[in-house]
Amino acid sequence: VITVETTKDMYNTVLEELGREKYDLFISAGAPIDYTPTDKYESKLDSRKIREIEVKLTRTPKIIEEVRKRFKDLRVIAFKAEYNLSDDELINKAIKYANELNLDLVVANDVSRKNAGFRVDTNEVFIVDKKGLIKHVPLTHKREIAKTLLDIIGERLLSKLH
Repeated sequence: VITVETTKDMYNTVLEELGREKYDLFISAGAPIDYTPTDKYESKLDSRKIREIEVKLTRTPKIIEEVRKRFKDLRVIAFKAEYNLSDDELINKAIKYANELNLDLVVANDVSRKNAGFRVDTNEVFIVDKKGLIKHVPLTHKREIAKTLLDIIGERLLSKLH
């Protein structure tokens, strides 16, 4: 287990680890933040003196994009969390993402749905590739989703490596 604290730490650690030896598969299951504050303060701000603060955010580097650029032969599985989309919108967005980044599989979910997404043990996902939907996994425990995903990876991706 490698512990990181920031998205920048995760970015650097993933690229360093993938460059260390040859891997066949990268499952990008982390959920790094998309934006970080542009300005950082070294000490507590005095709220008696400062009445208003404007926060500017900067996009963080996309780990999955850099992995795909640097490791072209690597099989890459990504996760895509979306909010308040229909099934068709979610599937189409995941297929587009797979094609844009040349991903082998995308596991998409809508975190606005009841008992799905973060901070719960259950989820509902759509597993897609560049051509379309492979499997819909209705609301179930995340362990079952992991088993289903590993079965698909074994059947569709790893069996073609050797």
